[in-house]
Amino acid sequence: MWFIKKDGLMVIETEEKKKLYKVLEKKQLCSVMNNTKWRQLKEAVLTTLPFVPPLQIKMVLEDTPNPQNFDNDVYGSGDWMDGVPLRSIEWIRVRPRRLESMGLLLLPKEIDITKEFLEILHKYKIPYKEHNNSFYIYGYIRDTCSLIKGDS
Repeated sequence: MWFIKKDGLMVIETEEKKKLYKVLEKKQLCSVMNNTKWRQLKEAVLTTLPFVPPLQIKMVLEDTPNPQNFDNDVYGSGDWMDGVPLRSIEWIRVRPRRLESMGLLLLPKEIDITKEFLEILHKYKIPYKEHNNSFYIYGYIRDTCSLIKGDS
């Protein structure tokens, strides 16, 4: 830990937070979300949707997102940022769909909650980008021009 003086007060900063700010500066990323918005999103997803949609998460200090492969719909749900420091999220990619098995002989049924997920984004005015049936929500981004405002 180290101390910085901010507005006449001593504030304790961790080394990880210091590294985070260096990477943000190096990549020239600006903040889009804050902890309040992340918490509102998570709470709404966990309490209002019929199921928790799967997500891919990219942290600022990591080179690859988790999970690395996220191009197909899945049968399971996401863990929705459990134990993740919210200020370290560069972006999340959400696929508000899941597959439900209909038995061995039938193709799986796709359950799509895109409409309900979009209602959450609009209710809490969360900016996002839609691409290839996925929704990207950025904690940090270089250029905000490509984002759709959640209130539009």
